[in-house]
Amino acid sequence: MSKADRWVCLLLCATLLQESLAEYCKLEFKNNFITYHVYTPIELFIIVLYFDQSMRFKRPYLVGVSIGVLGIILSIINTVYFQPIHTFNSYFLLFEGCVVVSLCLLSFYKLLIREDIVTKRMSNFWLTMCFLFYWSLTYVNLGLFTVQLGRDDMLAKIFNWTLYLANLLFYVGMALVFLRYKKLIPSGE
Repeated sequence: MSKADRWVCLLLCATLLQESLAEYCKLEFKNNFITYHVYTPIELFIIVLYFDQSMRFKRPYLVGVSIGVLGIILSIINTVYFQPIHTFNSYFLLFEGCVVVSLCLLSFYKLLIREDIVTKRMSNFWLTMCFLFYWSLTYVNLGLFTVQLGRDDMLAKIFNWTLYLANLLFYVGMALVFLRYKKLIPSGE
């Protein structure tokens, strides 16, 4: 497995741990927002390291580490000054969504200008497609989360189902990529 694709595996493991911890905190303490305040900058850091490696920038890790450190700093500022740990960190999630969608579009650009490969056979193409699909669907949903928080009308239910469907399709897409991994060209190659 390529270095880039290993970052995605690490992300999936970290996400499983995070979601398990979030469920425990929800049941035990009736609030799991603190887990997301801690996890989302870590998630962003891992995602940007994946894109850093898969796009093979001239200076490895410089872009990924720079954006990752900036994300941690902005997350801390957001938590201290704007959205404390007992609230939903929607501002940081909007920032994370902008970064990930931008990296997806840059990745597609770099893939499409290469003439020596069949794009559809690259794991990078399919993983980027999964990230773009997920973050495009959830960007608006998470941005409007605080607007519909606590509401029990049809719009809130649609938002919840959209988020559920986006998560389900994201993880099914990731699973399909790794199930077919041996037939694909690894990311960053």
